[in-house]
Amino acid sequence: NIIVMKKISFLFSLLLAIFLSSCNHSSDMADQIIGKWEMVHYKESSWWYYYNEDGTQTETFTLEEDYDVTPEHPEWAVLRFTKMYMSLIDGGSDVDDIIMGIPFPYTFKGDKLSSLIMSYDHTDYLTVSFKDDDTMVFYVDDSGELEEANYGGYEHYESWVTYRRIK
Repeated sequence: NIIVMKKISFLFSLLLAIFLSSCNHSSDMADQIIGKWEMVHYKESSWWYYYNEDGTQTETFTLEEDYDVTPEHPEWAVLRFTKMYMSLIDGGSDVDDIIMGIPFPYTFKGDKLSSLIMSYDHTDYLTVSFKDDDTMVFYVDDSGELEEANYGGYEHYESWVTYRRIK
């Protein structure tokens, strides 16, 4: 199951991040991200297929989601960024309490943010953009070959997560 594998990979990556302590930041964007940020919107677009034993492709499965996120939502999260670390400081019921409050180092080069707390199957960064000083969007394009399926496959995953600055 793709979702289970992503969660296992995500949790493993989080544990490794505890032992890292370096960071690399550049640009004014790195200064702009400092502060507390609350998740307010989530949009996802994904599709995937598998290969059969004979090499033919299965049907293509799709998932589209687009919704506002409030503190009552299971995926709601609040992030804190300092110059060197990011941490999850609050979250809904789907957010893993084991990582709450742990400072994770991150790298910010241009508009690319990397941290083991935000590791994916096919990419190790997300793209940050700002709508204004108090609204930022994390964009992820995590697409690639599936190896965990019996005969392989392909997945295309994109998400846009909007955060609003908490003052």
